Amino acid sequence: MLLHYYRDARGNFGDDLNSWLWERLLPGAWMQDGTVFCGVGTIFDDLIPAARRIVVFSSGAGYSPPPKGLGGPQWQIVCVRGPLTVAALGLAPDAAVTDGALLLAALPDFAPLAESERHGAIFVPHHEALGIGAWPQVCATAGIEFVSPCQDSRHVIQRIRSARLVIADAMHAAIVADAMGVPWVAVRTSREISTFKWLDWTLSMQVPYEPIDLPCSSVTEGARDFLLPLYGRRYALKDFAVPAVLAHYRALMRYKASRAAPRLRDIANGLFFKRIVKPARSAPGLRSILDRVDRKQIELAAAGLSRAAARRGILSDAAIRRARLAELQHRLSSLQW
Repeated sequence: MLLHYYRDARGNFGDDLNSWLWERLLPGAWMQDGTVFCGVGTIFDDLIPAARRIVVFSSGAGYSPPPKGLGGPQWQIVCVRGPLTVAALGLAPDAAVTDGALLLAALPDFAPLAESERHGAIFVPHHEALGIGAWPQVCATAGIEFVSPCQDSRHVIQRIRSARLVIADAMHAAIVADAMGVPWVAVRTSREISTFKWLDWTLSMQVPYEPIDLPCSSVTEGARDFLLPLYGRRYALKDFAVPAVLAHYRALMRYKASRAAPRLRDIANGLFFKRIVKPARSAPGLRSILDRVDRKQIELAAAGLSRAAARRGILSDAAIRRARLAELQHRLSSLQW
């Protein structure tokens, strides 16, 4: 059986946990041929490989157009992440349960810790915030521990488990924290942070989504954020009403399927970003100016991060967590191979 999940070359703990979580929960199931298993992640889309049988367990929609042939005999949709995935893909309402990362709470080595055993506020950025951002420096300025999402997934999860508060730009930082009874605060480092997928999950757990927008941490990061619409990657919205979020998702999927999308992406990446923004960093007359602006942006972002750390964290109701976990376990145990 082929395990399908998003693989980032740098690593991303929320995706990489698929590589070992399902083997622990379904030992021996991975020797079968002809089946694709879609687990944790925003992967319920047209990038799923063709197969004789496709099993979807807790995956979510949000980044790419829906799969072709959805609803055919090869599809077994056991459950999906939340009600927005159901609405976007036209599925039965009872398909929505929650994100499968909640199943971590069923493993003894990831059992929630007592409050006395937890310490410190940590910040886990979205993996796309790394590289051109300066978030480690922002955290150092704010006095908040930086946890890279590109580290080994077990290490990141254990640090989330032992934290007093998790400041989550990466959605799975909040999901894992919630699963382990650790309060969390949602933030957004750019317009790439998906309102659709966050709301899909928070609605499934009956918690509010009230993100704090952080200033960009560098000039280059700000330029990239400005160009996100051309990339088709402006996922963050100010309107959190479900109809508006679904309308934006459908419009974005139409744009991504259009002929104009790759052309505009090439313009943004090749002409503006590579030939103007990046070369400006090495221009003698501009470098010192941009460095000063970057230092100011780090201070502004650190102030925003400090405000997030001072906010009271969110945690879903324990009874809801138990019910969602039990339902995931029930549906997993009922899978017929």
